[in-house]
Amino acid sequence: MFIDHVQKPEYVRNQLEEIEKLARKNGSVIAIGHPHKVTMDELKKWMSKASEEFDFIPISKHAASELDLSLGKNAKSAVTSYLPWPEG
Repeated sequence: MFIDHVQKPEYVRNQLEEIEKLARKNGSVIAIGHPHKVTMDELKKWMSKASEEFDFIPISKHAASELDLSLGKNAKSAVTSYLPWPEG
């Protein structure tokens, strides 16, 4: 799911809320974004709270777990993210 198709804070926040709903419903979701300022600002705010409920994992680990199907019965839902974090 793209989180920043529209470069407005309220749009990115709404997408992040949808990501949470999908992760709860399906057990995982793949989120894709760009290193735009608005995206990075909203992600920083959201991730500190969301990390209490969700695991953020690289897509390679998500793919491996999908193949293995052995996350464990007490595992948190996972939000898979692939964001090229800016240097510096």
